[in-house]
Amino acid sequence: MALSRFGDIGSRTASYNIVEMLKRMVPLMPLERFGQSEVVPLNMTQTVKWRRFEPLPVTTVPLTEGITPAGHTPTVTDVTANLVQYGGFIRHSDVILDVATDPILANYRDLLAQQCAETLETVRYQSLLAGSNVFYANGTARSAVNTVVSATLLRKVARMLVRNNAREFTSVVASSPNYASQAVEAAYIVLSHPDLEYDIRQLPGFIHKKNYGPGVTALPGELGSWERFRFIESTLFAPFYGAGGAKGSMIGAGTAADVYPMIVLAMNAWATVVLRGSYSGSDRSADGTSVVSPVDLIVKNPGSGGAEDPMNQRGSVSWKTMFTAQILQDAWMCRVEVAATEL
Repeated sequence: MALSRFGDIGSRTASYNIVEMLKRMVPLMPLERFGQSEVVPLNMTQTVKWRRFEPLPVTTVPLTEGITPAGHTPTVTDVTANLVQYGGFIRHSDVILDVATDPILANYRDLLAQQCAETLETVRYQSLLAGSNVFYANGTARSAVNTVVSATLLRKVARMLVRNNAREFTSVVASSPNYASQAVEAAYIVLSHPDLEYDIRQLPGFIHKKNYGPGVTALPGELGSWERFRFIESTLFAPFYGAGGAKGSMIGAGTAADVYPMIVLAMNAWATVVLRGSYSGSDRSADGTSVVSPVDLIVKNPGSGGAEDPMNQRGSVSWKTMFTAQILQDAWMCRVEVAATEL
């Protein structure tokens, strides 16, 4: 029996479940909202290229009447990345489908949506950890860090970003499956682990999100703001366990402090790219329903395996996607490595 893209459940059911899967995924991916969101159409390429034009020099010499001045040759930097495929699945049996009182497909879909979101977010986070600009709370290496974040440290970061003409965020990708954008109060974004919440709240003048004034909407996962920064929390922004100096009163494994990387982002510092297609009735949707999705939800009911499943006993639910993440401009981001107070 020929197998369709969405198994045996029909494109309408598959389309609905993909939408529900994306609704579950999006709130779990705060990082996705702060990068350029690029889409590669189907059957185009696996390699993505960005082209960065470096600023031209300032021209302060007045023009001479009737004489054409020397022109400029732009400096162009290409940044490339390859789309990579990720996926996961859950096996199930005919007995589960026949006797279970729970909505099995919906439960499996939600579990896989969480796995998919956390997988993609972790890969993005790991790509940002490779940035070359690093500030340490103390010392000159990770192995010495045993001090919490401070106002002075963050002001040094702000100075570096401003000097590099890094733009504060004024819009982000909205928290919805449609990849639209929403306006936000101008700020640099700081990605941090919840263990740092106590120390961030100690910054003089810190404003918790509940105290934002009218017209300022807190972002999903946001803790609050301080001067030029807005802080976004996620447990996926994991520390380097036991990598710091003598822990003293800091959180740590054994005698060494855990080191928490705080990723500070400006606009257009990095990009996330997905492979996404618009499928028509002629290729993937027998009833004419259009599906636009960066993630495939694939359902195989018992009986779809042919001779490999002679008694119609086995089925599966799975997800699959192709995506990548890439730093575009190191000068517009940095990593701040700090310790966290043990409470």
